[in-house]
Amino acid sequence: RSTLFPYPTLFRSISRRRITVSTSGLASELEKLAADSKCPRLAISINAAEEGLRSSLMPINKRYPLWRLREVLVNISPFLKESLSLEYVLLSGVNDRIKDARALADFAAAAHLSSLDYISDVDWNRSRAVKDWYAKIKSRPAFRAILADQIPGFRPPPHYADLDF
Repeated sequence: RSTLFPYPTLFRSISRRRITVSTSGLASELEKLAADSKCPRLAISINAAEEGLRSSLMPINKRYPLWRLREVLVNISPFLKESLSLEYVLLSGVNDRIKDARALADFAAAAHLSSLDYISDVDWNRSRAVKDWYAKIKSRPAFRAILADQIPGFRPPPHYADLDF
């Protein structure tokens, strides 16, 4: 009997693929949920890409900040059988400014670029503008957890965690 679905007859006719659990990002509970063999799809509410704004919108961020949530998502993703979604509710005048969209896009794009940089797959001499943008993003406190990630047995290049590379 699953701890996630303690009433199996209630969900007998519904495929787990058709169920999505939406959460604010309780990191410890996400770990338990992912360990359940019958874990459905997950949707995590982000609502802000900057710690301060997210803390004011979602008090749970004080206990489970974005860096901790990201760390858990990286750890559980190999165990998820279904996709993971990130949710972002636009609140007029609060998190709907161009600045907020750029922060979210920057964070997501820089996380992907960081993966390529880690394996030395970026020629930083080809675009000074991209290098400068990436260096600016790397200097943000919220990005420190990404730079701290390590792949066992695979060392990043010497400049990887250097903010002024």
